[in-house]
Amino acid sequence: MGLRPLGLALLAFGVAQGASADGEYLQFDFAPSASSAVASIQRGEHGIALGWSEWDEGSAATAFLSRSVPLGGGFVLKAGPSLRWEDRPGEGEAGLRLALERWTPTEWGGIFTLADVNSIRAEYLLLAETSHAGTGLSAALTVQGDNADYRETAAVLGYRLGESPVRLRLGHRFVSGDTFVGFSINTF
Repeated sequence: MGLRPLGLALLAFGVAQGASADGEYLQFDFAPSASSAVASIQRGEHGIALGWSEWDEGSAATAFLSRSVPLGGGFVLKAGPSLRWEDRPGEGEAGLRLALERWTPTEWGGIFTLADVNSIRAEYLLLAETSHAGTGLSAALTVQGDNADYRETAAVLGYRLGESPVRLRLGHRFVSGDTFVGFSINTF
């Protein structure tokens, strides 16, 4: 790990004023050969994100404790320690994770972008999602991978149920060829 990520993490935890968006996010996606779940809670500048994934060859769980720092222009940096556990005993790893996100409201809805990197296995996730407030429809593209030969690109369509925070999801992973269904609950 270089000095730049460490310096950004120290800045996030010790010096800067935190972001103040409170909310919860829960997502579950199911495919016959690979399913996943994500849960995150943000309270002021502090957050926690938990993840779980299962695939034909195994499973993994993750945790990320973060402190948020607004950078201006709608950008928020989240930084903190991360943990990952494989399904085999003694396979836990610790690292540093940075996430840069931005919510851009528009006249018709909004655009959410995320760039997330983790020192564990050099994991990365890029996400761009647009949503239309009037219809409740959304569309997202993701690119993710790591240094252990995992690569995936996915497209997701969503439909918000009325004025609720619940969104139904239908997506396709292009590398694995899996089509998945799921839901999300977003109170941000």
